[in-house]
Amino acid sequence: MSAVDTGSITTLPASHGEIPRKDMRVIWLLLVAAFVAILNETTMGIAIPHLNTDLGIPPELGQWLTSAFMLTNAPALLG
Repeated sequence: MSAVDTGSITTLPASHGEIPRKDMRVIWLLLVAAFVAILNETTMGIAIPHLNTDLGIPPELGQWLTSAFMLTNAPALLG
């Protein structure tokens, strides 16, 4: 198998459509991160009524807090 030089990164071409092992690790890491982010957002959605009661805030503010939480967690998923 011959190496392909792309400047600073040298990669080996995948044979028969196989994904290189290093790339598979990244894909799995992104899948797990996406699952955790969705799980976090789901638990926050379920927690809205409890937040409203415990903090004594109206439902609209509880929804805004949840949206802010999701927006602050988005860079973690994208980064």
